[in-house]
Amino acid sequence: MKNVILFFMILLFMVNDAFPRSQRDQILIYNISLGGITGGVGSVINKKKNQTWYETFLKGFAQGSVGGLIQYQGKRIIYEIYKKKTLEYGWLAKIVHSTGASIVENAAANKNFWESWIMHFGFLRIETEPFNSSFRIKLLPVSALGFIDACFLGKFSLKKSLRLGAFYFATDTLIDNRAVGRSLYSSIVIDAGYSDKYKTIAHEYVHNLQFRDYLTLNNHFSFIDRKLKKNKLYRKLSNYIYFDTPFMYVAYIIEGKHSYEWKFKNFFEMEAEYFATLKEVPIPRKRESRSPSY
Repeated sequence: MKNVILFFMILLFMVNDAFPRSQRDQILIYNISLGGITGGVGSVINKKKNQTWYETFLKGFAQGSVGGLIQYQGKRIIYEIYKKKTLEYGWLAKIVHSTGASIVENAAANKNFWESWIMHFGFLRIETEPFNSSFRIKLLPVSALGFIDACFLGKFSLKKSLRLGAFYFATDTLIDNRAVGRSLYSSIVIDAGYSDKYKTIAHEYVHNLQFRDYLTLNNHFSFIDRKLKKNKLYRKLSNYIYFDTPFMYVAYIIEGKHSYEWKFKNFFEMEAEYFATLKEVPIPRKRESRSPSY
């Protein structure tokens, strides 16, 4: 199953880069396809015995595609942070994006789109099933580790975190002597002295939402979760902890890490910069080395 998921993710990037089109179109197709593929494949994995795989896939793909489109719209709102220098737009972006992410998660779990609604804030996951009167708050351990890491890089600002909708850390120096911003799962660290810091905030906030996009893949491994829940301790802990597997960073590595000048050749960096500015992101071409002519 891992190989199938990896195949679909590689295919997604290959198809998205195969035809010349604007960056906006590439990003739109990517978000819809990501939601559709993860929703469709997950729904087949979690299908009931009386369901056919192709009908289940089509339903999950259609539902996931709608969720992916809504996630895309949520990311577009992030530009308002940069345009209007107002952190509160982060909440609007989060609410819209979380709506789309919930629809995709429901699709991947082979549920109807309205059955559960999920929102993440920092290292907390808020789950609700309105028709079952269910409400839970769970710890996200990987995001908690990111929060601890951020504490060593900057100073935590509760006020700005509440305004933005993400844990916000400020520093007065370059991060690791080279960067003006960094996303650590569900936290961001910003060089507060940088003149264009709102663009950096918007860029790093997109990375937070990208990380959230890929957590849907947890539903692809629900069969492992069901086996582990036979253990009483695991079953009890699962009521309070949701393992936020960093799938997104596997995809990030597949895309490739480039030097600063060409960093936007990585799709995730290009997408983050595009949503931060809503402008075509300039990506220079590497100069080809040629043999001298005689």
